[in-house]
Amino acid sequence: MVDESQREIIALLYKQEMLLAKLYQLFAGQFPEQTAFWESLSKEELTHASWIKQLLEAEQKGIVSFQNDKLNAKALKTYIAHLEKAFEKANAGGFTARSALAYTLDFERSLVEKKAFTGFKGITTKADAVLDRLHQETQRHAQKVEEMMKQG
Repeated sequence: MVDESQREIIALLYKQEMLLAKLYQLFAGQFPEQTAFWESLSKEELTHASWIKQLLEAEQKGIVSFQNDKLNAKALKTYIAHLEKAFEKANAGGFTARSALAYTLDFERSLVEKKAFTGFKGITTKADAVLDRLHQETQRHAQKVEEMMKQG
């Protein structure tokens, strides 16, 4: 079972993914030339949030364990505060298409660097596959944003 601090970290990871989805959806509406790109990222973040919820349920069933050796709640709260400020800025029209991409690239890279999803350890191969996919998709998001920046 997860303890309260671990449960808080998992809840914060979920919140982070939901905020990213919301921000990317806002960008989709603000930058019509990139709507499909932003909607795709938003949808993927919603999927990631769903996976995080499933990981918590899997932990409660003993399918995965959560070891808090990479993340802490304070750091996640800082990331979330940055996301909330970015959403407010975006809502006020404070991003250009280019600066939205730059912000997203920085944020997605930071998720990769902080190894956001490596605190979970799979007990089954299926659980490990989900964990690997979460990490790989975060890396892929950074690559997709880099490619979009090169295009425009």
